[in-house]
Amino acid sequence: MNRVVTAGIPDEMFERGSVPMTKEEIRTLVISKLRLTEDSNIIDIGAGTGSVTVECALVAKNGIVYSLEKNEQALSLIRRNTEKFKTGNVVIVEGEAPGTIEKAGSFNRAFIGGSGGNIREILNSVHSKIEDGGRIVAAAVTLDTLFEVRAFFKNMKYDYEIIQASITRVNDTGSVSMLTALNPVFIISAERGRL
Repeated sequence: MNRVVTAGIPDEMFERGSVPMTKEEIRTLVISKLRLTEDSNIIDIGAGTGSVTVECALVAKNGIVYSLEKNEQALSLIRRNTEKFKTGNVVIVEGEAPGTIEKAGSFNRAFIGGSGGNIREILNSVHSKIEDGGRIVAAAVTLDTLFEVRAFFKNMKYDYEIIQASITRVNDTGSVSMLTALNPVFIISAERGRL
């Protein structure tokens, strides 16, 4: 298999099962907003299939990616996907955030892909541990999550940006082509100032 090293690995290259996965177009935006370097240390919270974990690990080849997940099926998929893409710089942390965040080493980038309803607690934990100048990116599919994340960043005086991505694909169905829309996703990115 040729190793794809650009952001936006095709979805079909990942083992998925029934576990939710951040779609390739959204992953591309997330990777861009994380502003990764080869030496970045990243925490991926609610890692699901590990698609963002893999993409981060391929870019930050001299760093470490902490992949946090509580679901057994998802943990198995993360293991298989990281093995498939030969990412030896991934540490899988099993359990529910925010408790598992303390088990991870130091990091200067954080992606929150899933929160299990604990977004405020997760943000507090990430805030207390992320290095000064670090970047946090959260994906939100609900307005509730969007508002909570925005309020947190605003109250904590982070520089932040919110974008909303709506992806529509063209699928051929018989003799016609139809538009198939994916769920809109809000991507909130922020940078922690130096304290």
